[in-house]
Amino acid sequence: MESMTYAARILGVFPVTSSSHQIVYRAVMKELALRGHELVVITPYPMRDPSIKNYTEIDVSFMNKAWQNRFNFAEGRSGKETSHEMMANHQDFGGLLCELMLSHPQVKELISSQENHQNFDLIFLEMVTTPGIFGFIHRFPVPSIGIASLPAFGINYDSVGNPNLPAYAPDVFLPYSDRMTFFERMHSMFFLLWLKYYFYYTVIPTQDAIARRHFGTAMPYLGDLHFKPSMLFVTTDFIFHSPRPNVPAVVQLSGLHINSPKPLPKDLKEFMDSAPEGVIYFSLGSNVRSDTMDAQKRQIFLEAFSELPGYHVLWKWESDSLPGQTKNVKLAKWLPQQDVLRHPKVKVFISQGGLQSLEEAITMGVPLIGIPFFADQDFNVKRICGEGDRIKNRIH
Repeated sequence: MESMTYAARILGVFPVTSSSHQIVYRAVMKELALRGHELVVITPYPMRDPSIKNYTEIDVSFMNKAWQNRFNFAEGRSGKETSHEMMANHQDFGGLLCELMLSHPQVKELISSQENHQNFDLIFLEMVTTPGIFGFIHRFPVPSIGIASLPAFGINYDSVGNPNLPAYAPDVFLPYSDRMTFFERMHSMFFLLWLKYYFYYTVIPTQDAIARRHFGTAMPYLGDLHFKPSMLFVTTDFIFHSPRPNVPAVVQLSGLHINSPKPLPKDLKEFMDSAPEGVIYFSLGSNVRSDTMDAQKRQIFLEAFSELPGYHVLWKWESDSLPGQTKNVKLAKWLPQQDVLRHPKVKVFISQGGLQSLEEAITMGVPLIGIPFFADQDFNVKRICGEGDRIKNRIH
């Protein structure tokens, strides 16, 4: 029996210059394209896959340098940066991302184009730190969906009228679980109140001025456009995150970026297969560079690994050499993480606690040692420490 479907033309706007964010959005956009929809995606991490003909990317990867210059992730919190300061720093940086992205020639052409082929049926907008991109809702007055690669901030839940419940659902920038002390609950409540005040009275006015320079003065106030999305997609899962009430407009996503198994490179497979006792996989993710770790902290790991000669250590290390490298340690600037974690000899994953890394480890059934550095990583590691035999540590 034959059937007919209608394809849509969809715009995706994802400014945050972190590959761990982008792999979530990429999974959604790619699947929509494979199902016949036409996609135009603004991203700092383009796929560059010519086999997908109905997928057009506007490459804004030049913004990645600003991200790297702004943040030293290896330093982490180090006891100096509070959750409030870290949130303010990321929200302020969002204004720079908006300015850089909206100034890109292809983005400016998209905004100014009067051609019919530049109309859209739906817009996906990243909801993290860049409300200035909501000017696209004014430029293309069609239904929109907000999407976040992590549990949404309280200000994002506001967009679709979802309740904020700081007494047992703390913000992801706080290092708390749903089982908080009285003072942690007080902090959670005051953090939410502060964030709302800071967002609506500092971030929104600042990015409203940026958006008006690019979308025109006829654009409605950004604080009003913030409430326009019809739905909010958030990267949460009832298995990992605490239960909380959500309105029907909130859709939970998880594990969308997890791919089908692929064979490991020959040298990598041989190294892992030959481990007498097993493999320790050590990766601090896409933002934290292991090679920027200070010598004293690095030496602690090397000494620990040297005392485990029966184990092979696979370490994501971004430089060509590691001073004091022991024989059982193999370095790689990039690793096919999902397929590494699928290897039966992997005994433990030393991770920075990024949500996508934790989803992969849970999916593959690999025990975790968490070393949180920034953003939601404390929140994530706190969560896994409460749900099983996992270890949380600090090297700051």
